[in-house]
Amino acid sequence: MGFTLGGLDELNDPNVRCLIAVGADRKVHGITSWMPVYASGRPVGWTLDFMRRNTEPGSFHGVMEFLIATAALTFREEGIRFVSLSGAPLARLDRGEQPSALQRLLDMIANTMEPAYGFQSLLHFKAKFQPVYQPLYLTYPDPAALGSIAAAIGRAYLPHLTLRQALRLLTKLRSPHARRSPVHQCEGGVPVRDTVVTGRATTPRNGGQQAKEELSARGASMSEIHIVRDYPHPPAKVWRAVTDPALVPLWTVTGAGGRPEGFAPVAGTKFRLLAKPKPGWSGVVDCEVLEVSEPSLLRYSWTGDEDGDVTEVVYRLEPYAGGTRFTYDHTGFTGVGGVFMAKLLGHVRRKMLRAGLPPVLDDLDEDGTLRPGSTLRPKSPG
Repeated sequence: MGFTLGGLDELNDPNVRCLIAVGADRKVHGITSWMPVYASGRPVGWTLDFMRRNTEPGSFHGVMEFLIATAALTFREEGIRFVSLSGAPLARLDRGEQPSALQRLLDMIANTMEPAYGFQSLLHFKAKFQPVYQPLYLTYPDPAALGSIAAAIGRAYLPHLTLRQALRLLTKLRSPHARRSPVHQCEGGVPVRDTVVTGRATTPRNGGQQAKEELSARGASMSEIHIVRDYPHPPAKVWRAVTDPALVPLWTVTGAGGRPEGFAPVAGTKFRLLAKPKPGWSGVVDCEVLEVSEPSLLRYSWTGDEDGDVTEVVYRLEPYAGGTRFTYDHTGFTGVGGVFMAKLLGHVRRKMLRAGLPPVLDDLDEDGTLRPGSTLRPKSPG
């Protein structure tokens, strides 16, 4: 489960060089492999790839430092231009710069996955060799493609992940606590709060089936989107804003700009959410209404890719403090790619419900119709 560029298969490549630390008693203490970097048909540098050390009692604890230093000295004697310690994915140096929204999202993902993959600890380990830092960039056509990219990376690194391995991975991941944004006072004195729960702080204490069930619940919670927002408007108005195909695009424009096509609040109705196509994403989400109880519940399936997970979205509306408490849940993401997808989509959904929906609600009359002086224009349903 270690994070490396290659594995045992790459060690069979005759062009890959291995350095093994063996004690006087013929005990193997550690191994590193080095992949060649070519220029004009010959190696000009070597990149660190496979690293493993013996963790048995009595093993040489500084074996990795010894192997890397020995390799660097050997390559220098051979006239090699450079040695690369390879990358530390999702880890970065703190240069005092204000991170962008996307960078903050990546940092959050890195912190979540740190116990399993050790991105930052890997960077700290390599820092002891005083390297010259070269940033590595992922070039992508549009932020909308990041979810598919994350899922593909997850499948590439863990193509044969078993249930047992998945449970072991989940036990290493921290359970982030619920985070609350500051409370903002709204018109009418009703506070608007954005509550995002991305994990549970429960730890299984018993073995057997109960432990597996608790671990499964813990893993599922890391791949869920749970948002709670309070609006100073009656439930009927909020229901109209989040289900009327002509009004939905007015507040989703702050995200991917999706509009419903063929939607009706009737169980069994199949519809699509259409957005502007992006490279790596068709812009189409296939959905089916599963359950409706106007104006308090809407539940529908969500499939964003042909080979993607069939996930589920639930809207819950309830009277609260003279207004409406709106709860948004999106569940069913699976695998490591699902964790990334949930983080990415959660960022977009929070923006829609925080910045997109309130102006629409403010411009609706009590019947859910846009006021005559509204600058918003309803969209024609597909």
